[in-house]
Amino acid sequence: MSVRIVEEELEARLVPVEMSASPSTPKAKAESKVYGDGNRRFKLSMDNLDVPRGEDVEFYINGELLLRIQIDKGKAKLDLRSENGDSIPVVSANDVAYIRYSDNVLVKGIFYAD
Repeated sequence: MSVRIVEEELEARLVPVEMSASPSTPKAKAESKVYGDGNRRFKLSMDNLDVPRGEDVEFYINGELLLRIQIDKGKAKLDLRSENGDSIPVVSANDVAYIRYSDNVLVKGIFYAD
């Protein structure tokens, strides 16, 4: 297995925008990597979202809808890789990310260099 050089790595930790009545705190983490060979990877993980099973949430960056992700038991994971032909969101430091369900922003965060 060869070692991949990471040229750029950005991360956003998304936290609730308002207090939740849920016993668990909703959270999410988004990661973007650009490799030396030009390939890119984007990962998104969500946990403790108060969303009915099977419903979709929407992932936005700077107000632009990028992805819809189905929730299962308050959780979801996504791992996109350009070498697999996946479309990878373009992310920059200080971009604002948030997850929305039914017109409510659940969690929000800002991308920073990791």
